[in-house]
Amino acid sequence: MFLSDKETHTYFEDSIGMVSDWRKRGPVYEVPFRTLYSKKIKNLVMAGRCTSVTEEMWDIMRVIPCCAVTGQAAGTAAAMSDDFTKINIKELQQKLNRSGVVLHISDII
Repeated sequence: MFLSDKETHTYFEDSIGMVSDWRKRGPVYEVPFRTLYSKKIKNLVMAGRCTSVTEEMWDIMRVIPCCAVTGQAAGTAAAMSDDFTKINIKELQQKLNRSGVVLHISDII
C-alpha cells in the first residue's frame, strides 16, 4: 500500500531490508522475508520481480534497487538453509546487517 503523509511506517519482525517508492520522495517500506518464499515449497526462494506483494506494491518492487535488496537476502538465506520455512530469521538478519543492510526504519531515525 502507498503511505500518505498521515500514515505510519509498518514494522515487520522478519524484515530483510527496505525499499523506497522510486516515483516520489517519501516513504520507505520494509520487505518481510516471508514475501520471498512459498510455504508449500520449502527449498524455493525468490527475489526481484518474483516476490509476493500486493498489486499496489508491485510497481515499487519491480525496479533494480528492490531486486538488489531481495536478491541479497535470498542469496544469503540460500547459503544458510534449503528449508526457508524454518530459517532462523534473526541469524539471517544479523548476516544482512553485518553486510550493511538496514532492516528497519528505526535503525536510521
